[in-house]
Amino acid sequence: MQRSNVRIYLETLLAGRSLYWLAKSSGIPYSTVHKIASNKTDGISFVVLEKLSDALECEPRDLIVKILEKN
Repeated sequence: MQRSNVRIYLETLLAGRSLYWLAKSSGIPYSTVHKIASNKTDGISFVVLEKLSDALECEPRDLIVKILEKN
């Protein structure tokens, strides 16, 4: 199965805060937040995307990046 080049990017938006903080602030289980941050998930629901963006005080589009393939 081919992996998507679209990722959820949290590093800059966390601004030194931990994944544990994000889990508690968003109400998303830590295991889910860790999978998302480690790019070990194949998808994310709109509900989770909204909770992450609310906790990080950003727009959902700020969380999504596309990794360009190197030829």
